[in-house]
Amino acid sequence: ITQGGTAKARALWLAAKIPGKETDYVDLALSDTDARFRIQGIRMARYVDAGKLEAHLDKVVSDESMQVRREVAIALKNLGTPMAAELWTSLAEQSQGDDRWFLEALGIGADKFPNLYFGSWKSAVGDAWKTDAGKEIVWRVQADATVPLLAEMIRDKKVSQEKLPSYFRAFSFKRHPDKNSILMALLDRKHPLEGQIQALTIGQLDEDFVNSSSKYVQMIRDILPKIEGTPEWLVAIKNLKIQDQKEALFRVVANSKLDEDLRNEAGELLFESGGKHLVEKDLASNMAESDKMEVLSLLGNISNPLAVDLLVESLGKKGLSHPLKRKVVEALGNTW
Repeated sequence: ITQGGTAKARALWLAAKIPGKETDYVDLALSDTDARFRIQGIRMARYVDAGKLEAHLDKVVSDESMQVRREVAIALKNLGTPMAAELWTSLAEQSQGDDRWFLEALGIGADKFPNLYFGSWKSAVGDAWKTDAGKEIVWRVQADATVPLLAEMIRDKKVSQEKLPSYFRAFSFKRHPDKNSILMALLDRKHPLEGQIQALTIGQLDEDFVNSSSKYVQMIRDILPKIEGTPEWLVAIKNLKIQDQKEALFRVVANSKLDEDLRNEAGELLFESGGKHLVEKDLASNMAESDKMEVLSLLGNISNPLAVDLLVESLGKKGLSHPLKRKVVEALGNTW
């Protein structure tokens, strides 16, 4: 042990496995001046002196080293006791919101007992949770109580446009009996970022919840035209199975200015929802040949059998020009 380095690390592990000496050598590691050995001490405690783990962690819960405190947070994951919740609270109160790895360690530590750990912290800080560091904890921890708090963060008129997508993604990992109702309430709020909030909200709603009420369905239908052609728009149509969107889907497919991947997904959904006739009508219309070329190129990226059938049928139609038929053949070569 006196040699330091790797030899010291190995010696501490071996010594900690001596029956009756576990606590002594864990304490020796935890009191070391080198943070690396204090981290090792925490790991040793988890494996060889688990019965006294909370007492060991209490000694380093306010350690000067952020790395040590991260290790303490992770070590709390499987405990789920009131004492563990107090230790987690102490760690969370030390968060400044500027260390993403410490935040992740807190999240990992609370993953198995989120309601217990988060509840302890929330009781300790009260309304003071609205700091930058507190909001990060609300965002990361999966406790039920974080859902209404997350919605409150979104309703804040000072919330940044950059933060909103990550706030909404967090809803995917959280459970709450009224989560859909809480989300739906965001659609009625006046906000400087109202359009973005509406788009992100409908992407998080559950199909069964929305379709349980004609009022909810109509609210979604009223929002869809405002966000047409965005990823959120497509997610809403797919996830909520909103009907009668074929015309809008075709407009997106035919719009060469939009992202190609988005258009491909819209094309798949268009054929799945019975919109083949809209493409046929487009190809038979007086629309510019260059626009028809765009549509035909996209069809080659769509795996739906109906899209392949349309391409094959187009080859036999007299009204299609030679360049367009050549584009059909190219598109067929891209299908799979």
